[in-house]
Order: sequence, then structure tokens, then C-alpha cells
Amino acid sequence: MPVHAPRRKYRYHVLEVKTERKPNAAFFRLGFVLFLFMVAGITFVWLRSATDRLNRSLQEKRQSYSVGTKQMENLRMELESYKNPHYITDKVTRMNLGLRPPFPGQVRRISMEGNDKKADYSIDSLTVTPEFKDSLAQQERTASQRMAYP
Repeated sequence: MPVHAPRRKYRYHVLEVKTERKPNAAFFRLGFVLFLFMVAGITFVWLRSATDRLNRSLQEKRQSYSVGTKQMENLRMELESYKNPHYITDKVTRMNLGLRPPFPGQVRRISMEGNDKKADYSIDSLTVTPEFKDSLAQQERTASQRMAYP
């Protein structure tokens, strides 16, 4: 849009004023680079905090695992103390149960020989009532039928 200078004698040429300005490409490049640096910085901080959070969680899990391991070891030792024959006889005498050691005929040992790991629990070797023998035989038949037909 040409504009002539009114009433000024020392200006004889036409002045052109540009109202539309082209964007500067260097400005956009600088803005894009700054944006990339900002995104990289935020990503770095986020990854660092996530790593710290995971390290703390891992440390808590390890501590919890060590506490659980110590508790399991204590429970194993307690179980072994309860299985001790001296502990059992002491409890029996304290409770006045009137129990005494078994006679030699009352204890039956079953040996497992060879590759067959099954012990012989035959009904004939047990000293029980005939009704109980019949119910055991029925349970064995039912179990063998279930095993035969899946």
C-alpha cells in the first residue's frame, strides 16, 4: 500500500509499509530445539524418579523377604522342638494323660523295598472289626474303579 508523504517537501519518493511480516525460520528452529530440550529434561527427571521408586520398592521387598525367611527358620526350629520325644513325654506327664510307651507287639514297622514305593496295607493284617474291614474293602473298590475310568 503506497503512501505518499503529504506536505513534506524533502520527501519525494513513495514509501511502502509492509503490514504483513513473514515468520522468521531461525526463531522457529530455536523454539523447536528448546522444546526438544525441555521434553528430554522432563523425560530424564521422570525416568530418574521411576528408577528411585522401583529401587525403594525392591529394597522393601528384599527386607520383607528376609523377615519372612527368618520367621520360617524360627517356625522350623519350633516345629523340631515340638517333635522332640522329650517335649512330648514332658507334655504327657504335665497333662496327666496316663500314657505309657507301647509294648513291642503294638508297633508295626513297614519296610519299602525295591522300586515299588507302596507299603502293604492289607486289610487282613489289621486287627479291626469285620464291619470296618468291609467298609475299607468297599472304599478300596470304589477308589480302584475311579482310577480305572477317568
